[in-house]
Amino acid sequence: MLSAGDRVRYGKHIRSGTIVVIKEYIKLRVEKKVMEDGTPIAEDAREEIRLHQLISRSRHPHVVQMFDVQHDKEKIYTVLEYCGKGEFFAYVQNEKFTNEVAQHYFRQLMQGRSSVVVVVVVVVVVVVAAGCWLRAAARD
Repeated sequence: MLSAGDRVRYGKHIRSGTIVVIKEYIKLRVEKKVMEDGTPIAEDAREEIRLHQLISRSRHPHVVQMFDVQHDKEKIYTVLEYCGKGEFFAYVQNEKFTNEVAQHYFRQLMQGRSSVVVVVVVVVVVVVAAGCWLRAAARD
């Protein structure tokens, strides 16, 4: 699948020394959802970034953290937690990826997902409660 993401760079936080990954998105690709040659891009990068920011608030150990989002005229930059073992999808394709290893990662995925579900439920409850409060206030 083609992506609106253009380049991945490594960075280092000046004060803490923390290594991070900086993913660059070309704004034109993100907005139009097409590559320069007209090939469609399946992902909605803005929505993915927004959801990743929301999910990162849970600070779950099995969810890659998004620390910051910045932009300029041409690009959007996401600052992500550095994962020293590399790209997960490349790891999955390795022949050493056994059923036992898959089960281990699946458990982690489900633990991370349950954390995300809690965040989403809390946000939905707050939004619904705020809507009810606004409706009640409008009637008064």
